[in-house]
Amino acid sequence: MATLFVLINCLLLLFWIRLWADPRGEFYFNPFLSGPIRLVDAVVGALGLPAKFTCLLMLACGLVFRAALALRFGYEWKLSLGSIFDFTPRIFSFPNLLVFSVLDFLLFIARLWTVYLLIRMITPSNRRDRGTEAFEFSVRPFSLLTPPLRIALLVTVHLLIVLELQMLVTKQLADFQMLDAGVIAGGVRSLPIADWPSGLVSVLKLGCMVAASCADGLNAMRGALITCIIGGLAAMLIGNQIFRQIFAEGLTVILGRFARTPLVAGMMDFTPLIFFFALRLIYSACSGFLLALSAMLS
Repeated sequence: MATLFVLINCLLLLFWIRLWADPRGEFYFNPFLSGPIRLVDAVVGALGLPAKFTCLLMLACGLVFRAALALRFGYEWKLSLGSIFDFTPRIFSFPNLLVFSVLDFLLFIARLWTVYLLIRMITPSNRRDRGTEAFEFSVRPFSLLTPPLRIALLVTVHLLIVLELQMLVTKQLADFQMLDAGVIAGGVRSLPIADWPSGLVSVLKLGCMVAASCADGLNAMRGALITCIIGGLAAMLIGNQIFRQIFAEGLTVILGRFARTPLVAGMMDFTPLIFFFALRLIYSACSGFLLALSAMLS
């Protein structure tokens, strides 16, 4: 069910992108863009409604459909921040599941934006290939902003999502659990928070959750990387050159400047695997630090 919901998120992303594009004033020579845009425009044309209204309608229908699926099959929805903080619906009702469906999609968008920000940090500014162009298009309107505004918007989005999750816990509509909190608390020294203002402790805890949510971009980037690696190998085995080229260009986008300095031994390029384990190491270090800090504040 979780994989199905991710696929639905990817489908809804097409309509989200269409909200920020105007095909009447833009031309898509990029094959990665022309196909999805034609698909969305076909749906828009079939309904005969204004384009932006149709996209919003399809987004709403998709989110409602996911909530109905979760209710029908008893799916226990879990929203995780940094693999540390888990939120699950306490009341198994359609309105509550619909809220989780919306938050899940917003987290998907926020993580996609985080991945874009991370990739831009390791990508030469003068790179202009069709994979990079398609990726920039897929994260609109985020990619249209200046770097300072991107950071401000990204932090704000993660903060608002965390605040909404905390409000659900406060209203007893969701359950909250921290990963191995008791084990970690026994291995670290607690901070003297009894003498600290309660507002400061709350802000620090909120900051840990926001940072954990931002760190999920590293995990999403790692997932995209392993998908491109496995997909490229599968395409090579079945002899499909089109998908092999798609996954190869996607891998080049994710690796950034490291794609131009491969670590080759014989006929094997170990750059993607090294990059994968580097991302895992950085993500584990960030999650471990935030988990320890949260346990010390508890």
